Amino acid sequence: MKNKNSQNSGKDCGVPWKKILLEIYNSSPNSYGESIKETFNSTNHLLAKTLKIKGEELHKGMVFLYGQKLIQSHDVDALDAPKTKFQTHLELTEKGFSVAMDLEKHKDSYLYQLSIFFLTAMLVMTGAFGLLFNISNIKGLIILIIYICLFLAFLLIHSNTEKNFFNF
Repeated sequence: MKNKNSQNSGKDCGVPWKKILLEIYNSSPNSYGESIKETFNSTNHLLAKTLKIKGEELHKGMVFLYGQKLIQSHDVDALDAPKTKFQTHLELTEKGFSVAMDLEKHKDSYLYQLSIFFLTAMLVMTGAFGLLFNISNIKGLIILIIYICLFLAFLLIHSNTEKNFFNF
């Protein structure tokens, strides 16, 4: 029987699993793991504290990531045991590494698009204010209304994109 969370897209797990995956990807090797004292259900877990999420959210995200085979854990070697507080360390699988790299690329692309959006919005506002001072006929008023509609359309597109992008 397959795990329930491994069959969905992660939307139902109620946690930004992408944030968890990217944190593991961006951290140094063996930064996160699990021990008897520090389980993924604990709000005191280092990963939960870093991401400022509850232990329950972290646990659900970890179940999803394990179920999708994006992460795996390995036991700590006896020689490394005194150097770490974890009994197992987390690491990305090849699939997890690929997904994390894609997320980083999408994040960079999103930030670039966001900056273009704000620059475009500033240009629209500048044009609208310029028209506002030059409205002497009905044609100028119509152009101003079109500018405002375009600006509102940009805002709507941006808000929908932001909500669906990273779930942050």
